Amino acid sequence: MGTKRPVGAICDAPTVEQIEAMSTFDYGKGDKEINEVIFGVFSNNFDKKYCAEIEKFIYDQISQKKGTEYYRSMLAELLWATGISNKASCKKFERLMKDAGSEGIRGRLSNAVDHFKKRNVPYARERKFKVPEELPQGFREQCRLMKFLADNPDVPMPEYLKFANLDDNGKTRLIYTIAARGGDLSEALKLEPTNADMTVALAFAVAKAGSDKDIPNILKGAKFLHGGYVANVASYIVSIKSPDTAKTLLEKSASADASQTALITACLARMNLDRMVKELFAGYESKSPELKASIMKTAASIANTEVFSTVAKYLPGETDKKVKTEALKALIRTAQSYFEPNMFAHVEAAYDKCDAATKKMLLRLVRYASDSRAVELCKKAYSEGFKTEAIKALGEFENALAFEPLVQIAKASSADREKTLAQIAIVDVASRCSFDDDSANYIMNSAIRQEEKDRAADIMVRKPTPRGVEILREIGKTAEADKAQNTLSKIKMAFQSSEGESDFRNALDKNPSTRWTNGSHIRKGHWIAFDFGYPKKIGEIDFNLGTSQNDFPDSFKVLAGPTAASAREVECVISKKKGILKIGFEKPISAQVVKLLATADKSSNWWSIHEVEFKDKYVQDDNSKDPAFAFNGIIIDFNSALDGSEGSRWSSNKNIEKGAWFGIDFKSPKKISKLLFNLGYSQSDFPSAFKVFAGKSMNSLSEVPFKSSKNGSVLEVSFEPPVSARIFKIVSGVNSDKWWSVHEFEFKE
Repeated sequence: MGTKRPVGAICDAPTVEQIEAMSTFDYGKGDKEINEVIFGVFSNNFDKKYCAEIEKFIYDQISQKKGTEYYRSMLAELLWATGISNKASCKKFERLMKDAGSEGIRGRLSNAVDHFKKRNVPYARERKFKVPEELPQGFREQCRLMKFLADNPDVPMPEYLKFANLDDNGKTRLIYTIAARGGDLSEALKLEPTNADMTVALAFAVAKAGSDKDIPNILKGAKFLHGGYVANVASYIVSIKSPDTAKTLLEKSASADASQTALITACLARMNLDRMVKELFAGYESKSPELKASIMKTAASIANTEVFSTVAKYLPGETDKKVKTEALKALIRTAQSYFEPNMFAHVEAAYDKCDAATKKMLLRLVRYASDSRAVELCKKAYSEGFKTEAIKALGEFENALAFEPLVQIAKASSADREKTLAQIAIVDVASRCSFDDDSANYIMNSAIRQEEKDRAADIMVRKPTPRGVEILREIGKTAEADKAQNTLSKIKMAFQSSEGESDFRNALDKNPSTRWTNGSHIRKGHWIAFDFGYPKKIGEIDFNLGTSQNDFPDSFKVLAGPTAASAREVECVISKKKGILKIGFEKPISAQVVKLLATADKSSNWWSIHEVEFKDKYVQDDNSKDPAFAFNGIIIDFNSALDGSEGSRWSSNKNIEKGAWFGIDFKSPKKISKLLFNLGYSQSDFPSAFKVFAGKSMNSLSEVPFKSSKNGSVLEVSFEPPVSARIFKIVSGVNSDKWWSVHEFEFKE
């Protein structure tokens, strides 16, 4: 089957090959791809030939038990989108439904069968059917009439077949009949939705003959929609032939109820809003303050990453109070809706350029990052005199990273008000993630107000730690200590995974010949997490990979926090030696949950762990001050590129991919003017396009300008002026069928 778009379709019809490519998907994977396929099938479900082909494909795949159970459930869902074509096919699916081994598959097939039985009427044979002189009274007979008229557009429409003469189900059927005949749908656009099927039909009519002005009427029917109906209506709305569709949806979102918001969100998710943001801000700097404020309000309704970066770019240059207020609202609303760690770089850049009042407001955004960069920004703000705002911002953190700076502030402050404010903030953070040892000890022994001590004791009982129990006993709170100890004794480490919880005992049995495995190929977005039940001090995690040395992501992030959902990326050093993959924290972390998130596919390997061990302290394999080198986050043996011989080399042993990176950790800040890569006989084994990032830590890197040039076999990456940083990271901007190789490396200060 080809990918040609049928007449009237709003997007390409997914091919059977594209659908079959999802046969390995399992629960929790490929949600975006699956939604796109379902959307594509819904958008083309008027094409009978296409639907018949997909219907047959679905039957063959499910009856032959092809792919995963999740894949077959998705196919059963698609059957509802295509519809069952005839009674014979319906009987086949009914038999298939009885044999389905999964309740999920059986339930979805049942929905499709029920939908067919409800809507199906006997097909009218072309000229064997006689158009009655009066409107048939039964819905079944009306459907036969309209089916015949739809299939025979040359037959005149009887005068009595008008919307005013039909009930709601008849009106719905007539809309499709008129459309199938290529008729005038203007009368249909005057109808109001009264049920789910009619709402879908009206959305279909608007997509065919209406405009964005008809959207409010469709939204009236949102309260009737559920499940696949929402996707179907959204697919028609986004295909309305009007340049203002997105604008209208955004305007209506301001006064929408819950059901309307869900439908609007489904529509916006299918639209290219990044392009709309660019158009919205075109010529922004020349606009009047009133128009700028209006633009910021509209941007707040869109609330995506493009909005965040664009608003942050323009905010420092704003002088009008109303515009700044609307800009900050847009940033906060976007952060509330969707926040990615890389968005915080825009906050940092804007902060340095803003006035004092705006800087204070920007501190309200640090809670969404709650990482080491956010801590540093709060420290910076505190040193600039924004003490109250910085303390409050730290007090909104979701994790233990805020404890150290807050304790430092509280201890150093000579003003009782400031000290008390910091102590309140410490307890606020602990209420979300529990105390670490130092913060618990400080509050229980040094808090000015008894209120903070009482709150802290309550938290230490509800969210106990071993050290917390000791502290309670030391200060004479024996009853509270006993309660905390009782709770603590019942806590066991839990293992979590994006692929569903599974038995992890084989990775904790002290036997490296056994292992835990996820049983499926590693995909970007897969994760595993260890929940200790209380904040645990961790300096190092050792993964013994046993005989499964390649069964681990090549590229991943390490996150920590009170829950898997709220965990944030943390600074770490990753190395691999003698079959042990080591994650080290130069500064030990305190966290209840540690999470590893795969950031790239590794389709040839499962994720496997033979043994895992958690340690209080990080023991470096190499304590020298020589630079360390990493590829995709894992420390590598780079000696072959440091031995003074152009004949030897380091190589990635895998093709270069866009986003792959090579890093250099100088262990302390250095002022670098050049990085020199001798490529020897491997002149093509380096990204043809790349970016360079630098900073004092992996979580605080910023892109830096550079010039690259070839001097014989040496690739020179020059910085003018020189860049002072501890970490340098070169990120590939292209895919290549070549490996990444370096024969010799030097740097110039």
